[in-house]
Amino acid sequence: MHPFNCPQIGPFPEIVTDICTAHLPQESVQTLTYQPQGLSNDNYCLVTNKHTYLLKFYRHPLPIAQLKIQQALSQLGICPQVLIVDEGNNVALFDYLAGEKCTHFDVNKMVALLSTLHQHQDQSESLVICDNFKDYQHLPEYTFFNPLITELETSLIQYPNHIGYCHNDLEISNFIRCQHQEKWFLLDFEYANNNDVFFDLAAISLSFSLTDTQQNEFLKAYLTVNNINFDFIQAQKKLVTYQLIYLLLCYFWYVSRQLDSQAKLTWTQITQLQNAQN
Repeated sequence: MHPFNCPQIGPFPEIVTDICTAHLPQESVQTLTYQPQGLSNDNYCLVTNKHTYLLKFYRHPLPIAQLKIQQALSQLGICPQVLIVDEGNNVALFDYLAGEKCTHFDVNKMVALLSTLHQHQDQSESLVICDNFKDYQHLPEYTFFNPLITELETSLIQYPNHIGYCHNDLEISNFIRCQHQEKWFLLDFEYANNNDVFFDLAAISLSFSLTDTQQNEFLKAYLTVNNINFDFIQAQKKLVTYQLIYLLLCYFWYVSRQLDSQAKLTWTQITQLQNAQN
């Protein structure tokens, strides 16, 4: 189905015109442009005579709870507004943020962004992140990593929990910098939930390929801003534990979808991180 086999300026697929007729009756579609970055969903830049939108077709059921929270978080200025949720067509319409990838790591902007996110109050039960490994036990590759997974689960017991509302998919493509505001925003909240904030910290440190010095500066700044009283050596060890958990979940996700090049790269990262600890 995606990307739609249609010219950028139309005629447009019936489902798109139906969605616009139902939800944007005073607007006319001018262009529809496929955004190829998404691995889990299909995204389009939809331009009408009045506004520019992001039209997201979900491949899985709509994350209703996450969309509601994203709308609340958008009022705090850390993510795009959710404008329309169409359960019948399994799509959502967002305000389109024009910007560029955040390739240059900025400690202060990142800590401010994360702190706002993590301090959001949500009553849902916290994730037990290692439970996600159960989804991949059928994979042949799981057997090889099972001893490491057991070791990581045991390691987590010694650390205190630091629960906050987490994004849980903080790869570099889910950040955008809007030049006219010099501000960073978060995208794609479908995995968001209460979790240990160190999972998000781990994802960021890996996605931005932080050096040891940058990682320590980032961790210290985050702990300070959020008034977390935690021995720094222990915090470093906890971060490494979550880095390995994050990488393993990414690896199994790639393998299960036959994304071989990404899986190979993640395998290398796991090996390098393990070797660095020995």
